Order: sequence, then C-alpha cells, then structure tokens
Amino acid sequence: MEKLRLLNNRHVNLWHVYNALLLIVPSVVGFNLNTEQPRIFKALSDPSAFGYRVCHFGSGSVLVTDPLYNNGTGSVYRCVYQEGQCVKLPIEVQSDGAFGLSLACTEHRAMVCSPRVQQECEGFHYLHGVCVELNVSLAHTHSHKPVFQECHAIPPLDAVILFDDSQSIAAEDFTKMISFIKDVISSFIPNPRAQVAVAKFSTRVSAVFQFENFAADRNADSLMKGITHSKGNTHTPSAIRFVLDEMFQERVGMRSNSQKLLVVITDGKSNDEKDNFNSVISLADMKGVTRFAIGVGKEYSREELEQIATEPRYVFETPSFSSLTSIVSQLTERIFSIEGTNVGNSIQLELSQGGFSVALSEEVSVFGAVGAFSWSGGLEEKIPELNASFINASTMEDMNNSYLGYSVAMATVLGGHVYFAGAPRHKHIGAVFGFTRDAHKHWSVTYAAHGTQLGSYFGAELCVLYGDDIVLLAVGAPMFYAAGVGGEVQLCSVETGALNCSEVLRGSAGNVDGRFGSALAVLQDLNEDNVMELAVGAPHEEQGKGAIYIFTSHRRGLRTKHTQRVGGAAVGYLLQYFGLSLHSVGDLSSDGLPDLVVGSRGAATVLRTQPVICVAVSITMDPPIIAQNFFHCSAPHGLNTPIAKATVCLKLREVFTGTIHGPFHATVSVFLELDSGSTSPRLFFYPVSSISYWNTTLSNTSVCHTFPITIQSCISDYQDVPLSGRLTVRGQTVGHTQGLRPVLHPDCPNTHTITHTVLLEKVCGEDHVCVSNLNVSLQVSSDMVVNIQGFRVNVSVVVVNEGEDASGTELFFLHPLVLSFTRISPVESIGYIECSSHETAVMNLTQTTCRLGSTIFRQRAKVVFIMSFQLSEPVSLGDRVDVNVTVKSKNENPGTLHDNSASVSMPVKQVVHFLLRDGGSTQYIHYNNSALIQHIYELANAGVLSTSVSVTFVLPLETNSGLLWDVSPPGINVTGVKCDKPMLLKKVNTSYNSQNCRGSSCHLISCSVSLLTSDRPVTFTFSGKINTQTKVDNVQVESWGLVSFDQNRYTQYLNEEDLLRSIITVVESPAQAQTTLIASLSVLFGVLVMIVLFMVLYKVGFFKSKSFETAAQEADGPTATSTEQNDSNTAAENTDGKTASNNTHTDNPNKSNNCNTAHVVEETSVL
Repeated sequence: MEKLRLLNNRHVNLWHVYNALLLIVPSVVGFNLNTEQPRIFKALSDPSAFGYRVCHFGSGSVLVTDPLYNNGTGSVYRCVYQEGQCVKLPIEVQSDGAFGLSLACTEHRAMVCSPRVQQECEGFHYLHGVCVELNVSLAHTHSHKPVFQECHAIPPLDAVILFDDSQSIAAEDFTKMISFIKDVISSFIPNPRAQVAVAKFSTRVSAVFQFENFAADRNADSLMKGITHSKGNTHTPSAIRFVLDEMFQERVGMRSNSQKLLVVITDGKSNDEKDNFNSVISLADMKGVTRFAIGVGKEYSREELEQIATEPRYVFETPSFSSLTSIVSQLTERIFSIEGTNVGNSIQLELSQGGFSVALSEEVSVFGAVGAFSWSGGLEEKIPELNASFINASTMEDMNNSYLGYSVAMATVLGGHVYFAGAPRHKHIGAVFGFTRDAHKHWSVTYAAHGTQLGSYFGAELCVLYGDDIVLLAVGAPMFYAAGVGGEVQLCSVETGALNCSEVLRGSAGNVDGRFGSALAVLQDLNEDNVMELAVGAPHEEQGKGAIYIFTSHRRGLRTKHTQRVGGAAVGYLLQYFGLSLHSVGDLSSDGLPDLVVGSRGAATVLRTQPVICVAVSITMDPPIIAQNFFHCSAPHGLNTPIAKATVCLKLREVFTGTIHGPFHATVSVFLELDSGSTSPRLFFYPVSSISYWNTTLSNTSVCHTFPITIQSCISDYQDVPLSGRLTVRGQTVGHTQGLRPVLHPDCPNTHTITHTVLLEKVCGEDHVCVSNLNVSLQVSSDMVVNIQGFRVNVSVVVVNEGEDASGTELFFLHPLVLSFTRISPVESIGYIECSSHETAVMNLTQTTCRLGSTIFRQRAKVVFIMSFQLSEPVSLGDRVDVNVTVKSKNENPGTLHDNSASVSMPVKQVVHFLLRDGGSTQYIHYNNSALIQHIYELANAGVLSTSVSVTFVLPLETNSGLLWDVSPPGINVTGVKCDKPMLLKKVNTSYNSQNCRGSSCHLISCSVSLLTSDRPVTFTFSGKINTQTKVDNVQVESWGLVSFDQNRYTQYLNEEDLLRSIITVVESPAQAQTTLIASLSVLFGVLVMIVLFMVLYKVGFFKSKSFETAAQEADGPTATSTEQNDSNTAAENTDGKTASNNTHTDNPNKSNNCNTAHVVEETSVL
C-alpha cells in the first residue's frame, strides 16, 4: 500500500510527472508545413496542462485534453478549426482521475482515459483507470475500466520491535535508541489496521509491552516509560525465539489473520551459546514472519544481519546511534509497503493504472497498465462483446519496475495483429516487446528490442509506419544522452521474430536537454513513394520553447537527416513545450492537404501542409561535343569567341496539391559554374566568366535560357568539363488559400544542385575514349653510392606514352628514407613537373610523387628528366640502394601495365684513401762500370677506415737500351706484410702489368698488407746494381706501383690518382769522342801558353846572358818536379775505384797536358 501512496504523490502534478519521467507524447510534422498562418487554440482557464494530448477527430475538429483541470479531475475539449474556438465536452468523470492523461483516435471513434482513479478498499487506495469512448458525434457511447481490481480482504499488520540492551551500549546511546523506537511506534498510531509490540534482550529477553497493551493505549511515551538497561550479553537467537513463541500469540493480542513483522536492532555479534540462527530463522519462516535487521556502530556482523532479514533489502546499517533518526522514514516506508500485499507477496492489479496508454483500431482497444504486478506492467486487449484479455509479462525475467504499457502501438504484420508495448525502465535501459496470440489464445513475446543506455527511457513512445511491403516501428528514447545529443529515435524494421533497429534519428546538434523523441506520429505520404513520413517532437529544445522535426521516407526507410525543423518560437512567441503532443490523420482546413495538430503547454496549434511541386531542369548542349579544332593546342581556332551554347530549360510540375487548383507560380534563381573546383577553368561563359546567374518566374509552361560558352586558351585536358549549379525555388502565394505557397519536393532531381557535363572531343578515335600505354625506364649516372654525407645520386628517368592521350599521369618513386629528393632537372620535357615526398607505411622508405604538369600526357609524347637525390644519413645505409618507379594514369588498360615500372640497384661502398708515394728513391746517377739504384715506395692510409690492401710492383730487369738492374726482393719496415715471389713479365704480353713494364723484361711482385692504418705507413725498398755490356747515355730506369683493395666494399672516391705511382732513375755515362775533344783542346791551350811565355822571355833578353843558363837550369828543376807531381796525382786518381764518373772523365786530359808540357820544356832546353 505504501507503493500506492507514493505513486499517488507522483501524480499530484501531472506536468511534473512529464518532466520527471517523460511521459509519452504523440507528435507529427511535415517538410512542407506552413508556419506563417498557424491556427492556435488556447486554454479557456488555467493553461498548465491544456494541450497535453491532441488528436484530429471528426469533421474539422480537434480534441484537446487538460488532465489537471479542476484539481486533477481532467477534461477534454473540442476545438473547431473554422471557428477558432474550443468547447469543453460535457462528460462526467470521477474527481482526481486525470481525465485526458491518455487519448487515442481513429476515424470513427476516440478513447479518453483517466488512469489514476482512486478506489478505497478497507482503508487502502487502489489505482485503476476509467476510459470513455466517443463516437464521431462526440457522444459518450460507453465506459470501460481496463485491468480493474475489485476490493478484497486485506489482512492487518502486527509488528514486534526487538532491541539490544547489552552492556556494549552506553547510557547515552541507549537513550537515543529508545527515542528512535518511539518514533517508529508513532508511525503505527494513525493506522487502525496496524499494531506494534516491543521487546528487549541481552543475556535475558523480556517484553516491554504486548499487542494488547498497544491496542489499549496508543501512546509511545507511556508504553516505553520506565525501561531499564540490562547490560548483559548479546543472545540474539534466543531473543528471536522468545518473540516467536511468546509474543506472536493470540493470548497477548496478536490477530490470527494478521501479517507478522519483526524488527531486530543490535550493535554487536551474537554470543548466544544456547541457540543458533539456523533453527530460529526456520521457525520464523514457518510462521510467516517478515523480518527486518538494523545494525548500529562497527561491531555488528553483516552476515548475521542478512541471516535475520527476510531479504537483503530489509537490512539497514547506521554508523552510530545518533544516525538512527536518519532511517526512520525509510524503515517505516518499507514496513508499510508490505501492508495489504498478501503477507509480503508482490501486488497484482491493485495499482494497475489501466489506461495509462491506449491504442485503437476500428474494432480493438489496447490499454497499458504500468502498475500491474509490482510495476512490471501489462496490457489489456478489449474487443466489443467479448471479455477483456490481460497480457501478463511479470513472469518474464527482470520485469519488476519495468513499466510495461508505458506506451502501446498496434501493427498488422503478415496478416496478423501485433501489440507493441514500451517498458522504459526494463533493466534500467528500457525495452520494447511485441505480443501475439497463438491458436490456443495464449499470448507470447514474438518481438523484442532493448535500449543501449542507462536511463534513456527507450520505449517511452512508439509509432508504426506502413509502406507498400514494409512495416517500421519508431521507438523514442527521449532521455538518451551523448555529446551534443539530447534524445534519439531508433527506427526498427519489423521482421519475423526480430526487430532490426539499425537506423537512428536525432535532432539538431547542441540540444542536449531537448528530449528529442518525446512524441512520435505518422504523416500522410508526401513524396509519392507509398511510405508514411515521421514527425518527432522535442518539447524541451530552445530552453523550453520546443520544436518539431519532419523525417521523410527514402529507399524503404527514413532519411536520417530531417527535412524540416519548426521551432515553437517561430510559430508563436508565447508557446512553451511546443511538440508535447502531435497528431495528423487528415484535412482540417478543407484544402485536401493533411494538417498537423501540435500540443504545447496551454495551447494546441494546427499547422497546414502546403502544395508540393517539382522543378524539372534540362540542359542541352549545341554542339553536343566541342570539336578539338576549337581548343586543341596544336591549332586552336575558337579562342575568345563563342564555340558552344548551353540551353537551360525549367518546368514546374505539381506533385501533391490536394484540392487546390493552379496555376502555381514560383520564383526560381539559377546559379551555374563551369569547371568548378579548378583554379584554371577550361571553359567560360561568354565573354570571360566561369559563373553565371539567371532569375525567372515559373508557372505550368517551360522556360528556357541560353548561355554562350567560350575558351580563353588552348586545352590539353580532354576530360569532360563539369557544369554545376544550384537551384533556389520560392513558391508564390496561391490565391484563396490564406497564405499557402507551393514548396519544392526534397526528392526532386536537381532540388539542391545541378550537375551536367560539357563533352570535349577526346582526340582518341571514334569511340572518344582515350587509352594510354605508358612505359618508364631508369638509368643512373654512377654505378655505386658512396657512403658519405651529401653524396648525390642522379637518376635519369624516361617516360614514353605509346598509346593515346593519358590523363592524370603520375610517377611514384620508392627509395630509402636517407636518400632525400633534392631537385628535378628536365632534359626533354613537355611542361613543368611537380614532385613531393612523404613517408610511407613501410619502415625507412619514402615515396616521392611526381605529377606531370600537363593534365594530359599526349600520345607518342616523351619526357626525360633527372631526379637528384642526396644522401643525408650515411650510417643508416645497407649494402645496396634500390630506387623503384611506377608510372600511372587514369586511363590505361591493365593489360599494358607490365612496363609501367622500373628499378635500379646500386651497391653502397665505404670511402678509403690510400696514398702510394716516393719514399726517397735514387733520382739521378752517373754510371761507369757499376752503380747501385734504390726505388723506395711508401704506402700510407690518408683516410679514417683501416682495412687490408694489396700493392703490385712492376720492376724492370733489363731496359730497352740493354741496361741490367739486379733488383732484390723488397725491404719492408713493418710486420703484417706478405709479398709473393717475383714473376717474370715479357714486353710482348698485352696485360695491364706488362704494359707498365718499361723494358724488355720485368719482375712482377705482389704484396698484401693485412691491415693498413693511418698511423703506420708501409715502406717497400727495392735495391740493386746496374751494369751493361754496351755504352749507355741518359737511360731511364722506371718502376711502377699499383694499390688495389676490395672494390665491392670500398672506393677511392675522388683520389684514384693516388693509387698509382711510378719512380724514374736517370743513368748517364760520357762517350769516347767527348774525351778526345777535351784532351785536344787542353794540348792546344798549353802550346799557346808556352809560345807566349817564350816570346816574353826572349824580348827581355833572357836567352843572351849566362844567367839565362843558370835561370834555365833553375827553371828546369821545378818544372820536372811539377811534372812528377802531376804524374803522381794522375796515377792516384786513376787508382781510386770510388771516384765519381765526372772525375774519371778528366783523368786522360790531364795526362795529355803533362806530356805536352814536358815536351815543350825539352825543346826549349835544346835551343
């Protein structure tokens, strides 16, 4: 009964019921609603709930309910469209029943319900419904009480409060507990059917007062007066047994037919050694005692409390005795909620609220009863002259508090009837169930759909839409929430055994509190596809002004984007919660067009639909294809002059006009654009614009306009030129219709955009279809990649089109990430080339895309260019570098793609720098009979990379002039060097080493260095004497050295000349003719000197005195001595085998001079 009391409280103000639980509200709208001339009906008195339900019923009239009229009694009004007035219908209803809370209409009957009529049964209030049926004359034909429960006997309630007064409770807390018990006792006093007794326990248990004492004196203070605090142990099981055996007895005032209830209050665990919970709880269950358990403080056992309580929800916990006051209300609510429920069993039809929702056909009425079976809910089917049939779903899983019947809808599927019912609180996410009856008259669930979000109230509103061969169920979830979303409608196709809810409708973004989906209704088919349109109400949008949405049908479903939104403020600035209810079944304004009734707070509004038209657009080109001689770059003849004409024709077509007779007129604006989206349009409207406008007025006749077309420069892109545009249509007011004007149908072709193409001759044969045949080849300037920063790799690219014109030609280069594209150098090009790079999904690879500048790559065209790459991170390279390229176009057949790709692969080599130089060899020597020559080679590492190296030496053994060099094996200054045995080379051999042999025969010596580092150069010293059997003159002795290494891994980049070195020694030996000449000149010079000396002495008379002889004798001694000395010196010089060759050459002339001198002196003496 407490649930009944609570539900009564909820229905005190039905408007707050809507705001709290979002009661269902039917709604309807159309894409062609006229908002300029609405017909608004306002409440006659208090406007708070007028407009809560509306429906079009009867000829030109609307039914409007006000369930809060006369303090919640409710009423229904008839509002006549032509008169603009509303009249309250004289229907007698019970007070406080909220008459008009639900309303349904068909063509011939209407049903208005009061779902909260109260019926008093033995002090309790049942809630049931009373529904009134009206005929087309608005006469009350009969009444019906759906899911009605007659009064039945309700047992009284006997409750015992058993509290703990053990020693663990302080005196102050004991006082607080007694005060709490008095408050609980006081809640029993006003109820004549309930009585209470109290007992206390510690080590012992005793009754404070019995039921008979409470019956005699219902005063809590006097009953609890003089209670003492025992302060013993906590023997809880024994205390419960005492209550069961001694207090639930008729001798102390218990009533035999009563519901029995026990409340146990304790602050600790039981230490009872005489009894246990298992046996005493079994006894309580056997006697049918419902038990509550209250734990206070921190020392009690939750497990014991759950053993004591009948159900876990009957367990209460408080942190202290001071907090007991906070649970008084909750505890008493739970206690009295079981009163009158057949000893704790759930209620059945006592609170059914039959008629909470209603759906009608011409013969059948279906009523929702949300309160049946502990608010599991249910449905009732009523057919005239037959008993009502109740559909009980309470036995289904988790149906408690589901509110099944919150909304109902009837559908005909495959020839049978299906009753759909919404349960918006099922498992807290909501559900919809479809019920059918089998041949045995048994009801079963054949359709089901479930919500997706907690608290979304999925199933709060239902609506069925029909098409030629489809049935759609729209399900409102007005409390659904997402970012920018406030409510949604799921659209479910009704298939055998399942509801496929795959489409979702939502309102305008940003209305998070709009409650979109609060109302649903169908509207007559307006787009000629034989499927109804859907209207959705969102009464909380625009801060409570409200709005309605229209969704038109499309492809066996509905468009998920609304075709019209009407805000309440646009219809009437004083309207609130516009879209609270909606309905549309026909014509109210006598124009043959369906009208829409919209309920709002305190008003009902009729919106008329307008005539629907289409504007057909046709475009004709003259000529149909523009010839290439007007635009081809080889010989354009049509520049700056009209080369074609586009003729645009418009025609107005009536789609849905009701009984309104034309002619209909509309103002049309046409906007056209050529080659839209292109930065350089190929075609222009004459004289020089790519856009053009045209405004005209349409009626039932066709109107045309011609647009000349020209070009400003030749065209190489032969793709069709798009001709696009927009069409704006505004209908003109139709006479004698009170402001109606035709509107454009959303499904008309070219409703929003105009699309056409201007064809260009494609220069590709009779079929005008170009098929390209591209091929590409690559070539690199270097056969390797040197692993150094900034190394440049140049790739020569050749692209040839061997087919017809190619469109959208692009090249895709795939190369390592460390090889950065730097520039492109055209060699043979037909236009600019654009390239850009970006990383790919493949690790360490980059794709560089190059687009040929011209949109069309002409047939038989060829383009050659150099792609330059630069090495950015040498450390990241592997052993090889691969560059791949693929050329693509938009119009090449798959069969010719085999040559559209090419690749090059280059080895990666490390940089080394080896230096072979002269280490101080013999450069020049004079040869006599023998001499020693040294050729010294120094091998150094001038780089940073140490590796093994080989050196090959070519050493002449015999020169072409016959000079022999007896060269020895090399002397080496370091270890780790190994030289092979000399190999004899002959000049006749044509090998490279033989060509370096500068003589008739040479030695070839190969040496290998295991590891050549930069800090330890290697010296190779070749020594040997030379000799010859023939005369030599200026002979060169030339040897060669050549450094080699692993060229698969290394390269001597930019310093290759340092790998080859030659050493030359020049050998000289004077000839005999030269010696004779020197001697002859010496003798002649000596004779001349003697003659001059003789003449001088003769002139002075040296030969005429005695002294002359003496002088001559004195002179003769020294002369001889001098001669002897000269002879002696000469002999000494000739015996010196180590004298240089130039000294040797002067020996013989000296001898000749000495001999001649002696001879002259000798002759002088004779004279």
